[in-house]
Amino acid sequence: MNLPTAAGKPAERLKKLRDDFVSHLPGRIGRMREVLGESAVHGCDCCRNEELQRLFHNLKGSAAVFGFDGLREIALEGEILANGCDDSTHCRQALGFAVDRLERAAAEIAGASVAAEGGEFLGFNLDHVGLPAAVDACGRLIYVCDDDAASLDQLVTQVACFGYEVRGFPDTAALERAIDGRRPDCVVMDIHFPDNRNSGTEFMAAINRRFDPPLNTVFISARDDFEARLHAVRAGGTSYFLKPVRSADLAAVLDEITHVQPVEPYRILVIDDEREVAAYHCMILEEAGMMTTRISDPLRALEALEAFRPDMVLMDMYMPGCSGTELAQVIRQVPSHFSLPILFFSSESDQRKQRAAMRIGADGFMVKPIDPVALVSEVAIRAERTRALRALIVRDSLTGLFNHSTTLYMLENAIAASDRNRTGLCYALIDIDHFKRINDSYGHRAGDQVIASLARMLKQHFRNSDVIGRHGGEEFAVIMPYASLDMAVARIDQLRTLFERVEFADGAQAFTCTFSAGVAQHVAGSSLASLFGVADRALYRAKQGGRNRVLASVSEAVAA
Repeated sequence: MNLPTAAGKPAERLKKLRDDFVSHLPGRIGRMREVLGESAVHGCDCCRNEELQRLFHNLKGSAAVFGFDGLREIALEGEILANGCDDSTHCRQALGFAVDRLERAAAEIAGASVAAEGGEFLGFNLDHVGLPAAVDACGRLIYVCDDDAASLDQLVTQVACFGYEVRGFPDTAALERAIDGRRPDCVVMDIHFPDNRNSGTEFMAAINRRFDPPLNTVFISARDDFEARLHAVRAGGTSYFLKPVRSADLAAVLDEITHVQPVEPYRILVIDDEREVAAYHCMILEEAGMMTTRISDPLRALEALEAFRPDMVLMDMYMPGCSGTELAQVIRQVPSHFSLPILFFSSESDQRKQRAAMRIGADGFMVKPIDPVALVSEVAIRAERTRALRALIVRDSLTGLFNHSTTLYMLENAIAASDRNRTGLCYALIDIDHFKRINDSYGHRAGDQVIASLARMLKQHFRNSDVIGRHGGEEFAVIMPYASLDMAVARIDQLRTLFERVEFADGAQAFTCTFSAGVAQHVAGSSLASLFGVADRALYRAKQGGRNRVLASVSEAVAA
């Protein structure tokens, strides 16, 4: 599979693709002459006629993509002629003249400078296409301002447990100096200070008149009156929390405000026998932050789908060996790809043919040349919908983590990869201690808050290469590729010490929780059942040994 590199500035990459297209023109035109020669000897049969139409059609689309309008017009005329071709000498002569004109145009292009034709082509701007970016909580700066020293210390400590860099300030003067020195990602601001019951909102309103865009602000207060809430809204507050503040709820809001949730780049498979055009579209999508891979042979599509697991497919309609419409029907025959979005791109302007393509399983149709901004927007919309639908199937609704069956499937893949590449792999089972007691004492809503908070901490604490799942109830699983046993235990234990410091609340009553964990290291030849069993037994020993601890072991090297 051919994965384009991201090296080089867009204009430089575009110029190279355009130069490659020009260099391949003689070969493409030569093939047209071969097909015409075969037709003169054997007659203008259906297969040769279809190939000639496709050659003209593809050249028309590619020329349009790379800004060669003169070449595109000649190729369009040739396509129309080929479409109505009979076996007459006049028809073959007309097609021969079209090929002659293409040859002369190609020679002129090859001898001209880049600026001579299509100069406006070399550049596009995707700055205003707002795709989500992946951001970790680590390094996201939160300022907390509260004149109550005990409340301030408690809030700073709690928010830090969720992976944020947090600084506390007892008054607005100290906060203002800090803001002037380094802009935070969010300010958590009390409203009522000794000098004025609205000091917090008045201060943030004044600060935000100096900043564009204004600072993200969350207000906290013991006041629950309409006036306080209105002042908070007018000062640009995003949220409002009553004291005592539930740290888990505040962390959820901070996650949303600072975009902490990890967002994987959209994965797009591009299928086009026109290599330069495929590379061009891949480059546009990569510049917008997506991951792409491309194939030129449609017969390798199913193999590419399994290997790359894209969020959507972008394919040409006219390809040798298998047309785009035929390929879409083949893809739809595979149950796991039935809902995968397929977007056709082609220079085909016949709306009847476009609608026919849509009826057999395509989700959209874009005509070459495609505006880069429109391409990014269309692809992003469909890829996001795929992600949302997949999430309903493979993720737990409360935590957003992978569900039990998906986690086991991914563990099976991780074991295979570890054996194949001879790399480390550890698996951990985590169980919240005395969870039934939490539900019985504080209610199921409080229990859900504990589960959601631990899930959030897990997502922020581990690497993007790690897999985190909700194993069931109050139990979680973590798959850690490339990790040694000591490294895995240390990371789980670090999370354990953070989690036991988080305070939860049921009304005015606060409580804390702990968890126990068992960590297993995979060895070559051991099975999924063996790895899971070792982790489960280590977890059991941690529970029997007093809870709130992490124990480890190594899986048995017994084949499945």
